[in-house]
Amino acid sequence: MAPRDPPAARRDQRRFPRLRLNLQVAVSHPGFGRRVLSTRDISDGGIFLACDAMNFPPVGAVVQVQVQGMAEAAPVRRMAVVRFEDDGVALRFVDEDSG
Repeated sequence: MAPRDPPAARRDQRRFPRLRLNLQVAVSHPGFGRRVLSTRDISDGGIFLACDAMNFPPVGAVVQVQVQGMAEAAPVRRMAVVRFEDDGVALRFVDEDSG
């Protein structure tokens, strides 16, 4: 049996490149309320929020996200919770055409 690859050597399987970017975003959900959190990174597929995931909606939940601090109000985007990590929460953009 071949030895397992160490975690650092695993191939990155992300579909979109990540851009480290610290933005303030408002996240809203009926069971969570509205909180302003910081992004760690962003991609064409989603964002990672650097936060304490305690009491965050569960995986699969759809939340409303809006970038804060823009000269004009940013659009509100629907995003789904995809995973929790020790240092935050990953969200993916929900395809607006899929209903």
